[in-house]
Amino acid sequence: MKSILTAGASWLNGLLDTKFWYPGFSTGSRRPLPLNNFRITHAKVTPNSGCGLGLPIPSLEGLALKQKGKPAKTMSQIETSVQIAAPAAIVFAFFVPQRMPYWYGAEMEACLEVQGGASDFAVAQKVRVAGHLGKREVSHTAVVTALRPERLFEWRFEDRYGVKGLERWELDPVPGASAGGAPKTIVRMRSDYTMPGLTGKIMDWLVTRHAVARRNQDYLARLRRYAEHGEPD
Repeated sequence: MKSILTAGASWLNGLLDTKFWYPGFSTGSRRPLPLNNFRITHAKVTPNSGCGLGLPIPSLEGLALKQKGKPAKTMSQIETSVQIAAPAAIVFAFFVPQRMPYWYGAEMEACLEVQGGASDFAVAQKVRVAGHLGKREVSHTAVVTALRPERLFEWRFEDRYGVKGLERWELDPVPGASAGGAPKTIVRMRSDYTMPGLTGKIMDWLVTRHAVARRNQDYLARLRRYAEHGEPD
């Protein structure tokens, strides 16, 4: 009973903690992690089967410790896509440090700080995304791990709380779209992440995955609006 009450209290407190809503973003009064403190952890990414959106919450057996006290390692995967009435060249023009905040992190007025002040992204480059949610400062440090102009952009992150994962965008032209009118592009966004601890995994099943899915839908909706109608004045 005590463990249930403790878990319940942690769950309620977690609802107010930004890290459950925005995996990979650190919050609080502590200073953001400096860029030179980031490290990439190479790990095999595996879908968290049976835990998709709209499915019943699985049993807690998946949270049980594996083999002599080693924790179970699972990674949540959220996939979202949108069709944009614009060629891939125009869509990808919004995957640069100056324009990406128009649609990525707009709800927290995000600001991207690129290593060395570069005007374009590059593989192995470190990027800090900072902003505010209410009165809280949030920050997210990532490393660009894949980049193909007009086709692919990916970065990976790991924060001080042990939350780590990746965000990946793939752009594909819609077959036959140009023959019938303006060219169109499909953008597929994927968020993979893992949250440490029992409370983190429970919160992911109950709250985080749904919040991430809605957030990503909003991101792609904004991207479509700007790609189709132009950047704001």
